[in-house]
Amino acid sequence: MGEIRGNCRVEYASLTDVGARRSHNQDNYAVVVADSDSSWCERGHLFLVADGMGAHAVGELASKLAADIIPHTYFKHLEAGAPAALYRAFQEANRAIFERGQQNLGFAGMGTTATVLALHPNGAWVGHVGDTRLYRIRNGVIEQLTFDHSLRWEVARRRQEDPDQVTDVASNAIIRSLGPEMTVEVDLEGPHSVQAGDIFLLCSDGLSGLVTDAEMGAIASHLPPKEAANFLVALANLRGGPDNITVILVRVQEFQPPNDRQRLSWWKRLGRSFLHWLKTATPGQLALLAIALTVLSLLVAGLGFHLRGEQAARIALLSVAVSVFVAASGIFIWGLYRLQKMERHSEEPEPAPADQPRINPPRAYRRASCVLNEELLGRLTQVQRTLLELIQQSQWPYPTQAYESLVRQRAELLRKGKLAEAFHVQLQAVALLAEVARRQQRRAEVFLPNWNGD
Repeated sequence: MGEIRGNCRVEYASLTDVGARRSHNQDNYAVVVADSDSSWCERGHLFLVADGMGAHAVGELASKLAADIIPHTYFKHLEAGAPAALYRAFQEANRAIFERGQQNLGFAGMGTTATVLALHPNGAWVGHVGDTRLYRIRNGVIEQLTFDHSLRWEVARRRQEDPDQVTDVASNAIIRSLGPEMTVEVDLEGPHSVQAGDIFLLCSDGLSGLVTDAEMGAIASHLPPKEAANFLVALANLRGGPDNITVILVRVQEFQPPNDRQRLSWWKRLGRSFLHWLKTATPGQLALLAIALTVLSLLVAGLGFHLRGEQAARIALLSVAVSVFVAASGIFIWGLYRLQKMERHSEEPEPAPADQPRINPPRAYRRASCVLNEELLGRLTQVQRTLLELIQQSQWPYPTQAYESLVRQRAELLRKGKLAEAFHVQLQAVALLAEVARRQQRRAEVFLPNWNGD
């Protein structure tokens, strides 16, 4: 949980849970946020959710590799632009997982999904592989900004149907993930527009498979991020929790493009461009630069030796000459290293991600209203009623006074026509009962029934 101030002021929360039926958690997530205006202008914020696949702890390892490698590589190569950096980060994570999977027969089938939200001064960029999802909630509408790389969604695309209407195909059959192959196709989309009041939600299918888009949108809209994350995970567990559950919520409180004073100064931009050129220049180009700097150092040194009278000026010129010569030597050595590396891998070159990946324009793959209505309230009321009946029949202790106080508050707010406030209070009441049931579930080591509120 955190709040970041500056040109992009966000409040965010993240939570992962093993679920009600799994013995270990194969999900992982990463949150890297800028802590100042200058850092925001240079780096932005990054949020990631990964859902591992594979027997034993293999899936957990795959998702951990993705959660570690993608943020590190993205920020390392960000000078090439957010889309290129995202693409390279996904490819390097994919290659690392693939190579790890080749090392041991027990790692067969090792893979992970990954979805990244990169908030940048020019908007929101999305990198995506698999069926973890990214949503944006704005003005009472929740939009899914990622396409599920599942067999069901692919069949629905070919049939031009809603994926929810495709019932003859398994929903958990993934057709694209990080790890199984040496390279992977990455969905890159953006920049999506960002404005104050937007809420971004990233989650694994342990949440999206049990909680509807409308429910997620309404809950995220009416609760602070931390409370909303806790409630969404609790609701998924109440409905069976057959899979690991991970959610990240990001509420944008303020979003402003950086002004001229906050942008990088020209010399910083020049320095970054030069460093990027050094990383990508050929050995021949580096050799020419080293020769030019060597000649320059000799000219400056000669001028210093022939200068008469001004001892301080001579020392300054000779110091400059030595510095330029040292720089030339360093560039020459770097060029030799690059040449040796190229010769070593001339027969089997290391696969390098393309500098210009295919970028898709921003779009929403489906939308749903998340404005409060009788259906949403009815589903929540049914969950509340079922929970209370279970607790009372099982004679589990629960904070009766606190619960009844919330019930009275909700009734009074509804009487006054304050629907949003009443919904907020009802969410608190359900969360209170859910925590009681959760504690008893763990103590008794039994699983709760599937309460969908139908």
